[in-house]
Amino acid sequence: MTQPNRRRVEGEGPSGKPKARRVSPRKELAVVTLGMVAAISGVGGLLAANPPSWANTPEPAAVAVEQTTVQQEAAREAAARAETARQEAEQAVAGQEGAEQAAAEQYAAEQAAAQAAQQAAAEQAALAQQQAAYSAQPRGNAAAVSQGS
Repeated sequence: MTQPNRRRVEGEGPSGKPKARRVSPRKELAVVTLGMVAAISGVGGLLAANPPSWANTPEPAAVAVEQTTVQQEAAREAAARAETARQEAEQAVAGQEGAEQAAAEQYAAEQAAAQAAQQAAAEQAALAQQQAAYSAQPRGNAAAVSQGS
């Protein structure tokens, strides 16, 4: 039971499959190149529309430089704050010294006033003693002298 020999259509091989056409290597290279260009530009367009996260991260060296800059700025700010605190402490100490000096001057003035008051009290006491001694003398002679003349 053999199959009848059927007529082949142009382009078919003996098994009924279409004949493989030969393409020149030049055309094949052109088609492959154009396909790659289309694929790359399509991927580029997709990446431009929706970039992956790794595409947005900066270079490690740039990250290190940025971190160093941030750390240097923080160190400068800390040094400035420390200098400001030191100056404020010096002013506070100077203020305390000024307050201590003012208190010492006030104490000296109070001591001088107390000495002056003691001296005035002593002079008052001496004057009172002199007046008491003078008034304790008999006045009769003075009265007699004034009457007798």
